[in-house]
Amino acid sequence: MSEFLIISPSAERLKDTTNLNEFIGNLLSTTFSNFENYSIGHSSMNNTLHALASKYGTFAMSRGREVPSQVSTGDYWTVASDFHSAQGVNSAVRLIGGQLAYQKPIWGTYCAAFGDRYMNRIFAWNTTPALEPIHYATKYGFNFVSNRPLLIALALSEISDTRLSLSYPYFLEYLNYGYSLEGNTPFADVLTLPVDRALKIIDGEIALTDFPHGLVPDFSVEHTTVEGGEALADALTDSTADAVTQLEDRRLQLRLSGGKDSRMLLGALKNTEAEVRAVTYGTNSDLETHLSAKLASITGIRHDIGRPSFEIGDTAAVRTANVIKRCLGIPPSEAHLSQYLGAAPEFFGEAIALGQWPLWKGGMAKLLRNTPEYTTLMLEKQSSGILRSALSEQHGEFLTSWRKNVSASSELEKLYLFAREFRSGRYMQSHINHYAQDAKIVYPISDMRVTAICDRLSMAEKVSEKALFVALRKIWPESLNLSFHGSSWRFESGGANAELSGDSYDQRIQPVELPSASKVAPDLDGVEGEGEELSKPFITSLCQQLIELDNWPFVASHLDSKFILNVDLVASGEEQTYSTVHREFAKYVWRTFTASVWFSGSWIYNA
Repeated sequence: MSEFLIISPSAERLKDTTNLNEFIGNLLSTTFSNFENYSIGHSSMNNTLHALASKYGTFAMSRGREVPSQVSTGDYWTVASDFHSAQGVNSAVRLIGGQLAYQKPIWGTYCAAFGDRYMNRIFAWNTTPALEPIHYATKYGFNFVSNRPLLIALALSEISDTRLSLSYPYFLEYLNYGYSLEGNTPFADVLTLPVDRALKIIDGEIALTDFPHGLVPDFSVEHTTVEGGEALADALTDSTADAVTQLEDRRLQLRLSGGKDSRMLLGALKNTEAEVRAVTYGTNSDLETHLSAKLASITGIRHDIGRPSFEIGDTAAVRTANVIKRCLGIPPSEAHLSQYLGAAPEFFGEAIALGQWPLWKGGMAKLLRNTPEYTTLMLEKQSSGILRSALSEQHGEFLTSWRKNVSASSELEKLYLFAREFRSGRYMQSHINHYAQDAKIVYPISDMRVTAICDRLSMAEKVSEKALFVALRKIWPESLNLSFHGSSWRFESGGANAELSGDSYDQRIQPVELPSASKVAPDLDGVEGEGEELSKPFITSLCQQLIELDNWPFVASHLDSKFILNVDLVASGEEQTYSTVHREFAKYVWRTFTASVWFSGSWIYNA
């Protein structure tokens, strides 16, 4: 992946573009120089300046490994998050009848900016879900477009000669949800493009417009369940094969849990030329660790069992600040992971794949209910409830408006669309930034062609998991003979399904068969690892550290009084009464702690 920033004059500066060219070029160079203070350096990384349309003062700079992610041919230029996508978009996207459109689908997981070399217009968009999103801003007489909000924030900081300006609305949303729903970024004045919309800048004027037409699969909404599942299998197989062909040495790390999603991805990968090593975080007593080892042994791939490693730092606050810095200023949505290293590759640029995806299982829809009350309940559950009621109500109004106005075929589909728009994209952006620091992200399940098939599957096919089952049966039928560590297929919750379950049903409901001793890692007793950070002793310590932070009084002024009381109780060694589930309270303590460290700005270079 490449990181890029495009700068062009806004409408009021258009008469001065020639004189601005040197200023913009210097601004881009300084911005990327400052950006390197937040990123992991490597000899293969380089910055490249692109004169996209110098007549109109439109320039870009990209940072990546070896091949720049910019293409210019004929009258058009494209800057994208990877070179492969830049090539495809530049050749396939055109204005047709006044509407931006693909002449042929360019699948993948990417964001792109496309424009004319001899006309003053720029378009930018990202595939869905938005793992590589477009961010934008208009300020100081310039328009900014990037796939990293920190780059825009650094440019704004350089122009104004001030430190990075953090976003208060984002601070509130993070406390409530762990990420932004309303399109705020961690940085003031920098916004995230809504899903299924595009950005246009015509003669310096910036506005939202329609997403380009043409990313349509050759698959009908009218289909049988088997046809739907097999189309899903074909989409994942194709996206995985495409991703592997772009790997320099075909070596790839797969985070394997043994569940349905990672099993699907392992099945797709085992049929490619990729040299896969599976990594499972856990201990000898974990059921999913044993199951992952068994799956790896069946495929003959290397399997490593271990624990995540701490980021540098003597305290949770220092480690969290360093992680936020490596996440390029976006605090992790999974706040309890805020003190750990990211991809931890064996070598710089090792490809990493994760297999966990909500869309083909219906997103947030877990039951085939179809009432407004059920939708409202599920959306309300997204809120942490730790904010003061007056602040939380503002976010509730946004969700109420979204539920009323979103175009959906049913109430149930709104829960799928919520996951499609927010949970599968913005939730992941900190994670993507973190892992992309020293690894190559390879997520075939987030390919737009997979999303396009999921969109055409009925909610019943997704929520029942019938389509996913058929897809796995086509990709790797032998894997259905193994247990799913206590997790059954939803359509088999009442027993075998006469149409789909087949002869493998009795085998997959059996207990997990333990792997050989050679596949089990040594016991790591006494070593702190993932899971320990949610334990009662650790949360007691974290509450004590939280109330000692300099900005705790400010943060606490935004929080529900009952939550504050319980933080104090736990800090003093007493039991919390905030939640009947300790893990839930622990999660919110971590989120508050991470938000406090982030908003303090201690992670900002030269803060």
